[in-house]
Amino acid sequence: MNASQLAQLKNQLRLTVQQMKQREKVLATAAEKRAMVPQTVQQVDALEKRLSEALEELRARRAELQKAAAAKGKETEKEGTRKKPAKAKND
Repeated sequence: MNASQLAQLKNQLRLTVQQMKQREKVLATAAEKRAMVPQTVQQVDALEKRLSEALEELRARRAELQKAAAAKGKETEKEGTRKKPAKAKND
């Protein structure tokens, strides 16, 4: 094997390694996507339960925020009905 053939073989090897790394990334991405999707009925049930609990928490938080906004609105209404202090005259 001469130097030219060796260089060509090294280049082929480098290209093959690059292709393998790219394919490895594609497979890893696909595996990550599969890992995110429930694979069993039990996993689906567990996720549904977590989602339901999260929805309950969000609904409770919404109620708190609406209650706070309503209370703040009443305060603003009261402040609007108060008389404004008279401006001092500069003589």
